[in-house]
Amino acid sequence: MVCDPAISAATNRISESGYSYDANGSLTANAAGERFGYDGESHQTEFFAASNQGSTPDAVYTYDGEGRRVKKVSAAETTIFVYDASGVLIAEYSGEVAAEPRVSYLTTDHLGSPRVVTDKRRDGGEAPPTLRPCRGCEIIAQGKAALAATLGKRSQI
Repeated sequence: MVCDPAISAATNRISESGYSYDANGSLTANAAGERFGYDGESHQTEFFAASNQGSTPDAVYTYDGEGRRVKKVSAAETTIFVYDASGVLIAEYSGEVAAEPRVSYLTTDHLGSPRVVTDKRRDGGEAPPTLRPCRGCEIIAQGKAALAATLGKRSQI
């Protein structure tokens, strides 16, 4: 994963080798060999792992009329995404029965976009949390508490 890629000023796209885009500017392949498919509104609808060179996706995504992702289907599980009346993601439910149930929290930024997933400790207590970025580059371990404090509210999922 490239955490600080070179960006072309002319196209506003990653100019590193291995990245490709469709006519709308959506990423269709990355340097890791993963491929992505999109619908007419540029919503990601398919994911192909680097090991999959076929035409059957490893994951398929479904969206509602508001453009919110509501379902992800992969070989491992089916995930349903639930939103509140204002369109904020409030829960994710797996269609699979978990051997060990777990609670996670979404930490959102000032716009309500999920940025970090925080796990509950196994003994039922909170903190120190395990931070996992929802998208983008890896979060550096330094300053986890400060990062979590500045990202905003936490919503239990």
